[in-house]
Amino acid sequence: MLATAATYYIDFPAGSDANNGTATNAAWQHCPGDAKATGIPATTPLAAGDTVIFRGGVSYTNSITVKWSGTTGNPITYDGNSAETWGTGKAILDGMYLLTNGVPGYPNYGANFILLNRANVTIRNFQIQHTGGVPMNSYTNYSYPANVLPNVYGIGVWIVDSTNILVANSLIQEMGYWTNNFPVNTDKTGQNGMGIKLCSVVNVMVTNCAFHRMAYCIGINSGYPASGTVCSNIVISSCDFSHYINWMITISPSSPSVTLGNILITNNAFHDAWETTSAYWWGGGSNANNGGGFPHFDGIFMGLANLPNIVYTNIVVAANKFYWNNTNGGGTAWIFLSCMGGDVSILNNVCVNNYNSYGFVYVQDGPFATNNVTPINFKIYNNTVAGPNCGFYERWTSPANGGDPGRGTIRVKNNIFYIVNTNTFSVPINIQDTTNGPKELDYNLYYVKETYNQDVILSWYTNSTHLYAGLYDVKGIGYEQHGIEANPQFVDFSYGLGFNSSLNNLHLQTNSPAIGAGANLSAVFSTDKDGILRPASGAWDIGAYDPSVQGVQKLSPPTGLKIIGP
Repeated sequence: MLATAATYYIDFPAGSDANNGTATNAAWQHCPGDAKATGIPATTPLAAGDTVIFRGGVSYTNSITVKWSGTTGNPITYDGNSAETWGTGKAILDGMYLLTNGVPGYPNYGANFILLNRANVTIRNFQIQHTGGVPMNSYTNYSYPANVLPNVYGIGVWIVDSTNILVANSLIQEMGYWTNNFPVNTDKTGQNGMGIKLCSVVNVMVTNCAFHRMAYCIGINSGYPASGTVCSNIVISSCDFSHYINWMITISPSSPSVTLGNILITNNAFHDAWETTSAYWWGGGSNANNGGGFPHFDGIFMGLANLPNIVYTNIVVAANKFYWNNTNGGGTAWIFLSCMGGDVSILNNVCVNNYNSYGFVYVQDGPFATNNVTPINFKIYNNTVAGPNCGFYERWTSPANGGDPGRGTIRVKNNIFYIVNTNTFSVPINIQDTTNGPKELDYNLYYVKETYNQDVILSWYTNSTHLYAGLYDVKGIGYEQHGIEANPQFVDFSYGLGFNSSLNNLHLQTNSPAIGAGANLSAVFSTDKDGILRPASGAWDIGAYDPSVQGVQKLSPPTGLKIIGP
């Protein structure tokens, strides 16, 4: 920290803007950058190395625009009582459903923190909530479709054209309209809150945060405020995403001629957002389901917009855990790539009880061939999928919607697909209406235990013909020359698929047939989900875990992630 750096204190209920702000007993009421600040904080600029500490356990109800930048190694820090020495717990930034007109050019938007063209800023240890929407106790004043909710959009942290930003150790919850009941609807107002919005940013980390009860948790977007921009070097790690969510993470361009890449999503937990799926949606909408069309749930949603001249580079989804602790669910997929191109690597993830309609990874359409988008180069390696639905689904819906994903390069290797479904027919690998399936489908382990299917591992539907193939037939069409069909012998799968699915231990027992049965992929990455080094030479184990580590699954940041080869 710089010798000249200052520390200021904010106590919204008890502080005064007439104080000097440099001690807890002389705290300001308002933070510099708050449009409602008066007196000394209204005229005090923040400088590199400065820290603003908010009293823990009390609510701050205004929007803060970060007007200053720090320097490399000396960020400006907004701290919500991380030392736990002033107040109780995290400081609370509560929009009280009143923050609007807080974002330039967006009259119906509000945000707790706004960073426009800033650098070297840290935001840590806050509870951020209730921005956008209206209080739930006023829902009775509205109806659907006659008197819909007002369109008031809330964002916790909005970061635009900024570099070297850290958001850490924070809880973000109940943003905008998040419930699954009337008068929330899918036609007009809809669910509309967001936790963190990243627009054309470089070098941003979001770590050790929790996101609950909002339509969208983290949006990574290049193209705002202008085309030709870059969104890169982003890390999302050790976060928890769950409950009343539409899309947990989105990665998409919003205008032509932009770059999105060098994004690492690692060591996170994505789980239990069934409230916005078809079986649980009781809000409004034009479709069926008791009069309400349900939202479109996905875990990580990439692509979305089929725009020209998009560069996608090195997007890695590694060592995460995806699960439903329920006996029902839905949504499209945990990882949904729609009109997406570029280098995307899905490595060392564990997926348990995947009730999503299209399973764990769903590739739907590619970029239009004439759009000059980075070609598809997807790698789906060493994941462990155990649940009722498929592990990988590739589909071309229509030439009007996008290009044929079969013309890209998709490799699916070293995965465990453990499919258990007593209610319907489910297949580990699905290919639909594409000219080609994956370029490589090999070294995977299959275990299918179903009432209606005991041996089919591949379903391929195209031009009104349908192929159902077991391992023998799959080998006959050139796939799975090294694939195996066997029980992977997990350490503990006694909790089954239901309310305690996440307690299953999907490490491998020492007698597992997956041990030593995989391809060596050290040219791409070097660790397992626990961060244990895999062999530099010789055969690898199939699945997310190396059996040298037994016991409780733990979240450890992976090392040696590099995308340098097939």
